[in-house]
Amino acid sequence: MAEGWRYLLDRATTGNAEEPPWLDRPAIGRTAVSGWRIYELFDQLNASSAYAAQVKPFNFLNVAFPRRGERDASERVVLVAPFESDPERWLEMGWIDRYTGDVYRITTNRSEGRVRPGLVEVRTYRDILDYYLVHLEPKSLAPDGTPCRPPTSGLLRRRPLTPTHITHIGKEANSLDDVEAGLVRDLVEVANAYADAERDLDTLRNALREIGTREVARRAGLGHSTVSAFLQHENPSTPRAAALDKLHEVARTHQRSQPEADESNGS
Repeated sequence: MAEGWRYLLDRATTGNAEEPPWLDRPAIGRTAVSGWRIYELFDQLNASSAYAAQVKPFNFLNVAFPRRGERDASERVVLVAPFESDPERWLEMGWIDRYTGDVYRITTNRSEGRVRPGLVEVRTYRDILDYYLVHLEPKSLAPDGTPCRPPTSGLLRRRPLTPTHITHIGKEANSLDDVEAGLVRDLVEVANAYADAERDLDTLRNALREIGTREVARRAGLGHSTVSAFLQHENPSTPRAAALDKLHEVARTHQRSQPEADESNGS
């Protein structure tokens, strides 16, 4: 980690950094066999192995990370393997797809991974560190007060936020750990949301009332009577989805256009 941060700081400050010798190795993580669905992936391997060599509950695992775009967006691929600390073995080992149970080998060669079946191109430590230099920081603003962009640098500012609605979610602590470890590709696979539709609509109404019925109707391209009935809660039915989307967009655009709160007054 220390070598990686020194490399990043040298690149960011001088543009001339000595590359660590491990930079182009596969970026391999470590996690544990913490659930039955992960343990079952190794049924075939365990059936042909002596007990001492089998993967057991709470053993450590290696996790490899397929390069984005390497597979079709609808195809989920998360690769795990029995724990191996020797980097020389990583490219020769069999890796099991957590979703299908299929066995693959991995490569860091872009052209090789796209022409050979059974081979998956994975991210390297170079890929991971490159991302650190350009990743967005959504919780902060750039030094000039604008939203952060990939090339943003310098002392970031606090970003004031205005909550627009509340969504209740479940904790699912074990599943969230799987997301962090790379065993689950997307957070939406494990996050349970419990929506309160009526409360969300009340929040939207309050935001739009600040703009005014006539102006909301103009910005959304909707009839004045439609907007008025929604804001006054006179119509028991919810507007059509397309109309509701337009109203949400008007509210979001209005909130983004509001002047930034003065940080000196504690806002």
